[in-house]
Amino acid sequence: MSSTPSMFPMLFLLRPLVAALAAAALVLLCSCAHWVQPPGWLRREPPPTVESLLGPLRARAQPVRTLWLRANAAVSRSRRPGKTIFQATLLAQPPDRLRLRAYRSSTILVLDLLAEPSGLRVCDALQKRYYASDYETLRRAGSLWAAFSAPLLIQALTVESTVLDRAASARASRVRPHWTTFELTLDLPDGRACVFFRRSDFQIVSVVWEEPNGASARITYAAMREIDGIRLPERIDLRLDPAEMHLRLDVTEYKVNADFDRRAFILQAPAGTPWLPLDKMDPRTLGWPDTPE
Repeated sequence: MSSTPSMFPMLFLLRPLVAALAAAALVLLCSCAHWVQPPGWLRREPPPTVESLLGPLRARAQPVRTLWLRANAAVSRSRRPGKTIFQATLLAQPPDRLRLRAYRSSTILVLDLLAEPSGLRVCDALQKRYYASDYETLRRAGSLWAAFSAPLLIQALTVESTVLDRAASARASRVRPHWTTFELTLDLPDGRACVFFRRSDFQIVSVVWEEPNGASARITYAAMREIDGIRLPERIDLRLDPAEMHLRLDVTEYKVNADFDRRAFILQAPAGTPWLPLDKMDPRTLGWPDTPE
C-alpha cells in the first residue's frame, strides 16, 4: 500500500490561515471602498450625471446669513503625541468671519479666536496675551492655526451650498463611480475639488480641496441633521496638509440665521497691550498637540 501522507490534515490546518487572509482582504476592501473603483461587471449602469448629483442640493438650498454652534472639539497632529480636547462655541458669518471660543470644563475660557479676511486674532485667556497673524504667513509656516481659517471652516460647515457655489465656477466637471460612492471632480480656477456622494442616497460624505501649491484639506462627514430646512453636519473631521493637523467637531447644537450683535466679530486687546506674532505663542499654554497629553 502507498505510504503517501494524506493532504486532508494539511488542508485542515491551513483553514484558519485562509480565513484570516480572507478577513484581512475584506477589511482592506471596505477601508478603501470609498475611493476604489469597482470592477467592470459591477459598473454596467452608467454613473449619474453632474446635474443628478447637484439637483437635490439645489432644490433645498437656502441662504445662511449666520451660523452658531456648540461642539466638542479635538485637535491633533500626525506623527506627534497627544491631542487637545475642549468644548467650543462658534459663530460664523459667511463667507469670511468667524469667532471661536474654547472652554475647559465648559466654563473656563482658554482661547478666544477671531478669524477675519485679514487673518487671525487670538487671545490666550489663561496668560492674558494677544496674538495676530495673516493666513499666508501661517500657511507658509505649516502652522496648525491655518486650519482655523474662516473660509475653510465655513465651507466645511455649509458644505452643500459651498459645493453648489464652486460647481458654478468650475471650468470642467466629471463623475466617476467607486464601490460605495460617486466622485464628483471639479476643476476650479484656484485648484480642484473632489466631492464624494454616498451611492445609496447621494449624501455628501467627504470633500477634498486641493490647491495648486500642493496644500489640501480633506473633510469627512459622519452624519447630517436638518436645521430650519438646511442640512448641516453633526460630525466633521478636517485634515489639513502640509500642517498635518486634524480637527474634529462633534456638534451638539445649531442656530441658523439668528441675529447677533455686530460686536461679536470684534476682538480688541486692552490699551497698551501689544499684539504678538501668532508663531510666538507657546502651544503648551493651551495643551496644544505639540506636547504629550
